[in-house]
Amino acid sequence: MQGKLQAQTPVECVRCLKPFEQTYEVEISELFVLDTANSSDTDPYVIDEGGIIDLTPIVREEGILAVPMQVLCSPECKGLCAECGADLNEGPCGCEEDQIDPRLAPLRALLKK
Repeated sequence: MQGKLQAQTPVECVRCLKPFEQTYEVEISELFVLDTANSSDTDPYVIDEGGIIDLTPIVREEGILAVPMQVLCSPECKGLCAECGADLNEGPCGCEEDQIDPRLAPLRALLKK
């Protein structure tokens, strides 16, 4: 059996926590055996006596494996402010910068560039 699975699943962005639909596509290729007296219980995919193939386990397994563990709504997602929780994709949050040791001020200047 060969085919292509195209599906969408509801997910949540790991940076900004916005829900969205993740689209994915998976190529599936599996081998089935006839259910005979010689077939063992360890054969994963068997064609029953009526000639019916149950694709549910394959589709479920491949679908679950195709969804990334960490999804982003977009590669440019800025996420949430660690202080106030504002969505940084909508603009700056207005939180004041932390006061740092004056000896480390040159390092902060490098980060702003």
